[in-house]
Amino acid sequence: MGLTKKEQADLKEFGLMLRKIRESIGWTLEQAEENGWPSWQHLQKIESGQKNINFTTIKKLEILYNFTIFK
Repeated sequence: MGLTKKEQADLKEFGLMLRKIRESIGWTLEQAEENGWPSWQHLQKIESGQKNINFTTIKKLEILYNFTIFK
């Protein structure tokens, strides 16, 4: 079952938010990988909205970037 257009737009918006957080830290995609993310290519897909992610992935991103979405 595919995503609706709204869900696709939301996923893209979420990815852009993650990119802004990463860039505010001053990291490239490669530096995110050097700091513990398994694959910069995977992160690139998340940031571009091409990869639907789950709650566990969001929590891992919170740890990597030291930010909180869910309290």
